[in-house]
Amino acid sequence: LVGSANYVTGYLANSEATAADLTAFLAEHGLDSTVHVTPLAQAGVSAEATSTPTLSPLVHEAATLPYVLCVGTIEPRKNLWRLAQVWARLSQRTDLELPRLVLAGKRGWLTDGFLAMLERTGGFGGWVIWLDAPEDHELDHLYRHCLFTATVSLYEGWGLPIGEGLSYGKTGVVSQTSSMPEVGGDLVEYCDPSSVHSIETSVLSLLTREHRTELEARIAKTTLRSWRDVGQDVLAALAR
Repeated sequence: LVGSANYVTGYLANSEATAADLTAFLAEHGLDSTVHVTPLAQAGVSAEATSTPTLSPLVHEAATLPYVLCVGTIEPRKNLWRLAQVWARLSQRTDLELPRLVLAGKRGWLTDGFLAMLERTGGFGGWVIWLDAPEDHELDHLYRHCLFTATVSLYEGWGLPIGEGLSYGKTGVVSQTSSMPEVGGDLVEYCDPSSVHSIETSVLSLLTREHRTELEARIAKTTLRSWRDVGQDVLAALAR
């Protein structure tokens, strides 16, 4: 990144948070360059149109009962250990109609301990399910039928799953850190990703149908950002 300053005339940052990080990094190294903010989209998964898309048995089974959807690579930054602990705690309560937690994403790095825990506990008694690298049409199906989404990452440059969920009319539990509030706006329920208690409180809030419906109505009235908007911003930055 330091070397790139020798051959670029500017940078495109995918969020205000990323732009701030990049500007600070360049300044620390005595570099000065223009950083254009070109935020990514709040748009759905581009699944290929087929008359009868086939779901894998695991995806089909996962969507047969109410569930909350968490999309992303299985790796520590996604904070899945804390999220799973919330489901482990809530599953002990007898006063809740708890949906399952569905993790949808490919296997990443430093995951052996987490995945071993899921296997050893049977997904905390079946409450937490991992779907390894679902296809786009399967993600489309999962977004359409979930109760809400969960993105409790410790840090993001943007946070595509938040916007993807919004495009399907689904609110979510979202970390109030880095770029993620730029994606979620006032359409989601925020949490402190470093606190299991905070994540749990936000999940409980969205399990309340009245509050969830209120946010869904707000989403329906909101004009979300499209990939065409992103392209126009990139072209404008190049023109400048």
